[in-house]
Amino acid sequence: MGRNGQNQSLAVSVMPATIFTYTVVYERDPESGAICASVPALDLGTYGSSVEEARARLQEALELHLEGLIEVGLPIPPDVLVTERLSVQVSPAAPGEVEA
Repeated sequence: MGRNGQNQSLAVSVMPATIFTYTVVYERDPESGAICASVPALDLGTYGSSVEEARARLQEALELHLEGLIEVGLPIPPDVLVTERLSVQVSPAAPGEVEA
């Protein structure tokens, strides 16, 4: 209570949260079987025993990474420009042929 018995509240200025969206790549590690999750644009990655666990860990790492960049005044890198799946046809080497 403030003077004259009136309630006083402190005004706290809270900036609205900004949503950042990044491309995430999920891969299975052939040796451990773990699911590796990465954000190529930030060179940030983690792993989990499932896609869900890897996603949750990556989301936490991404939030902490971006908060850290903002805290020290560094720019937030943009997401990758374009993603696509590219297929190529590869012929096996003939017997006795040395691959370059």
